[in-house]
Amino acid sequence: MTLAHKYDYRRTLPHLQKGSRPLFVTFNTFDRWQVPEHIRNIVLASCLREHEKTIDLHCAVVMPDHVHRLI
Repeated sequence: MTLAHKYDYRRTLPHLQKGSRPLFVTFNTFDRWQVPEHIRNIVLASCLREHEKTIDLHCAVVMPDHVHRLI
């Protein structure tokens, strides 16, 4: 992969990741729908519940229309 084609890998699974490196994950709502605050709290609780069960969560940020996680 050359630097000019750095992002050609997107949306082509599977991705290979090194186990010792953090992974930055972002996902958003369909059509950038603005999620109400009580739903954002549920999303954050879900992210926190997975910590130390299936992932090592370093940070999670829940925005009105998307979520960032560093795992």
